[in-house]
Amino acid sequence: MQFSSPLFLFLFLPLVLTVYLVLPRRLHTPFLLAASLFYYAWSARSYVLILLGAIPINYGLALLMLRASGQGRAARVRAFLLLTAVVFDLALIVGSRFHGLLASVLSLSGLRIDARGVPLGISFFALALISYAIDIYNRKAPPAGNLLTFATWVSLFPKIVAGPIVRYRDVAGRIAEPRSSRSDLAWGVERFIVGLAKKVLIADTFAVVADEVFFMPSHNLTAGVAWLGVICYGLQIYYDFSGYSDMAIGLGRMFGIEFLENFNYPYISRSLGEFWRRWHISLSSWLRDYLFLPLAYATSRRIKADRWLWIRADLWAYAGATLTTMLLCGLWHRATWGCAFWGLWHGIFLTMENTRTGKRFLRRSGSLARVLLTQWVVLMGWVFFRAASLEHGVSIVRVLYGVGAGQASEGSAVFVMGYLNRPLVIALCVGLPLCAPIGPSIGRGAIGCLRGRGETMCWVESAVPYVRVLVLLVVLIASALALAAGTYSPFVYQQF
Repeated sequence: MQFSSPLFLFLFLPLVLTVYLVLPRRLHTPFLLAASLFYYAWSARSYVLILLGAIPINYGLALLMLRASGQGRAARVRAFLLLTAVVFDLALIVGSRFHGLLASVLSLSGLRIDARGVPLGISFFALALISYAIDIYNRKAPPAGNLLTFATWVSLFPKIVAGPIVRYRDVAGRIAEPRSSRSDLAWGVERFIVGLAKKVLIADTFAVVADEVFFMPSHNLTAGVAWLGVICYGLQIYYDFSGYSDMAIGLGRMFGIEFLENFNYPYISRSLGEFWRRWHISLSSWLRDYLFLPLAYATSRRIKADRWLWIRADLWAYAGATLTTMLLCGLWHRATWGCAFWGLWHGIFLTMENTRTGKRFLRRSGSLARVLLTQWVVLMGWVFFRAASLEHGVSIVRVLYGVGAGQASEGSAVFVMGYLNRPLVIALCVGLPLCAPIGPSIGRGAIGCLRGRGETMCWVESAVPYVRVLVLLVVLIASALALAAGTYSPFVYQQF
C-alpha cells in the first residue's frame, strides 16, 4: 500500500485520520500503533513477524543497559548489551540484502517468505534501532517510557517503509503524547500534496525515459539519449525520494509528530560534502554520527606520528573513515558491485575535497563551476547506482563520452527527439528550476516590491491563503487524474 496508491489516498488515510481525530487523546498512541502494524502487515505480509520480534528485543536490551549502571563489571555488561543490540540489528540489514538465499533456505523447513524484492523497511527501522541503542548507551537520548511508546516509534507508518530515519530523541515528546492541532493538520495536508505531486507528476514522468534508456542495450544508444537518460534518472530519484519524504513529513505532522527535514535542494551544492549535507539528511547524518566519526577517531588514535608515508595523519584517518563509510552506504542500498562502486566513487571525491589541493581548487573556482563539477560527480555516480550491473554502467559511460558510440546502425540507433514529448518537456521545464529554491526567492521578491503600497499589500496578503488553497486543489486533482490514468509506479527507495 504505497502513499501514492488510490487505496492509501482514498481509503486508508482518510479513515485512519478521521478515527484518530475523534478518539480521546489517551488512545492516540495505541491507535497509531495498531494502524501502523496493520499498514506494515498489509504491505509486507510475513515480514511483520520480523518487526514484531525486533521491537521487544531492542526494547529489552536498552532497558537492561539502563539498569546496568556503574563501573567495572556493570560497564562491561552494558558494552556487551550494546554489542548484542547492534549485531542483531545489523543482522536484519545483512539478511535483507541476502533475503533471496534466506528464503530458499527457510523453504526447506516449510516456512515460505516472498523471495522477490527487499523486505520493506527493514534497512530503515534497523538503523533507527541501532541509533536508539547507541544513544541509550551514551545517555544521549531519553529512554522510551514503555513498550507501547517504543513500538509506536519503531513502526510508525509514515516513515517505516522508506524513512526518513527518525531518531527517538528527536520525537520522544510527541510520540509519548501525540496531539494534532488545526495548524498541524493544515500544514501536513499541504506538505503531503506537494510530495504527491513531486512523485506522480514529475518523478514518474522522468521514470519513463530513465527506465527505457537503462533497459536498452547500450549499442543502440547515442550519446544524446544516454545523457538524457542519466539526467532524467538524477531528477527522478530526487523528486521520487524527496516527494516521499515530503509525504512522510506531512503525514507525521497530521498526527502531531514533527519529523526533521530530509532534503534541502542538493542539486545546488557547490561541493560533494555539501551535497551529502543536503541529500537524504537523515541517512547522511546517521552515517556521520554512528559510523564516520567513530571510525575517524579510532583511526586517529592509532596513528602516533604526525605523518605516515609523507601524508598527514588526520588525512589518513579522514580518508579511511570516508571510504569505509561510503562503501557501506553503497552496500546498504543494495549488495551489488554497482552500488559498491557508487559508494567508493563518492568516497574518493569526498577525500579529494578534503586535501589541501582540493580545498585550494574549490576556493579558487567560481560558484557555477563548483556546482557543475559537483553535479557531474553525482550524475556519474547515478549511472552505476541505476545500472543493472557494473559492466552495464561502464558501457553507458562509454556511450556518454563517445567511446562506445557509432556501433549502432542507422535503423537500430535511437535519438533524443524521439523522447522529447510534451509530458517530458513540461517536467523538465518545471523540474529543473525547482531543484533550486526559486519559489521562496520569488515570494520574497514579490513582497519586497509591494512593500510601501499599503492598500495593495493588504489586498495581496488577504488573497494569498485563497490562492494557495486553489493551487493545492488543482495540484491534487492533477495528481489524482495521473493516478487514474495508470501512470503510477513504486517509490525508488522502497526497494532499499
